[in-house]
Amino acid sequence: ALTPGDWLLLPRRLTNPAAVLLDVESGNLIYLLESAQGVPQLAVQTDYYLQKRGKIEKVINLVVSALVTRPADIKGRIKGGKLVILLGSVG
Repeated sequence: ALTPGDWLLLPRRLTNPAAVLLDVESGNLIYLLESAQGVPQLAVQTDYYLQKRGKIEKVINLVVSALVTRPADIKGRIKGGKLVILLGSVG
């Protein structure tokens, strides 16, 4: 679970992720953030979609969840074809 301090620092930390991954099943982006020890550990899932109002289109990108994960779990999902690396690397 994230502490209130973790949530406050999240916007700044999202500007420099260790990796950005695409969840193939949901289409959501996952930002993998490094822990204090430099190991990719915090996975932040965002929901991305277009909202249409008349002729104006807005891109919405909201944090859906944030969880502490093990790099081995992320690597397993990549190897299984459930995640695709778009940017960066996973340990």
